[in-house]
Amino acid sequence: IAAAPVIANAVSEDEGTGYFVAAAIFAVIAAPVMMLAGFNTREHVQVDEERPSVGEMWHALKVNRPLQLIVASNILGAMSLGMASVLPFFAEYSLGDDELAAALIVVMLLGLIIGIGLTPMATRWMGKIPLVVWTAVARAVLLIGFFFIGWDSLAIVMLIAFVLGVLSGSFQVHLSTMIGDSVDYVELETGSRYEGVAFSLQT
Repeated sequence: IAAAPVIANAVSEDEGTGYFVAAAIFAVIAAPVMMLAGFNTREHVQVDEERPSVGEMWHALKVNRPLQLIVASNILGAMSLGMASVLPFFAEYSLGDDELAAALIVVMLLGLIIGIGLTPMATRWMGKIPLVVWTAVARAVLLIGFFFIGWDSLAIVMLIAFVLGVLSGSFQVHLSTMIGDSVDYVELETGSRYEGVAFSLQT
């Protein structure tokens, strides 16, 4: 995030062209790195050759109430990502400096990293589901409070961005683990495991 403006300014005086080149550079670097996971990867688990029918998979989704709630929560949570898309406008028109958008994202990501690191300890203390629920409630209260507090103080804005990042960490971790739990639930209900169907809904 911090490197993008530096690269853009170094490449071209035109902001649009500069950021396009910066994005292309990141894409060229990221694509091969992401593909590394596919090389020399071997399956060590014996997979049952019998494939379930579409009807069986659909039934597994219908009886998997926990998975339905997780997906609904993920969809609602994804709407909050729209906040990131309006950060440049918020920084320019509310804070008076469009360059603060990058700083806000960096602060929020730093909080997210710390939140992810604290998740195992917090989970042992509260439990998985209560942690996810109460951090979501805390984020909602914080954002409502931010609306009334305002953004006259840059320090308060940065602090709120950091705390929001910290509170988002547990959900990012437990989204996958709760989907795994829902697969176990369906196995108890139906006697069959449908990992692929369940995890396909994550995206």
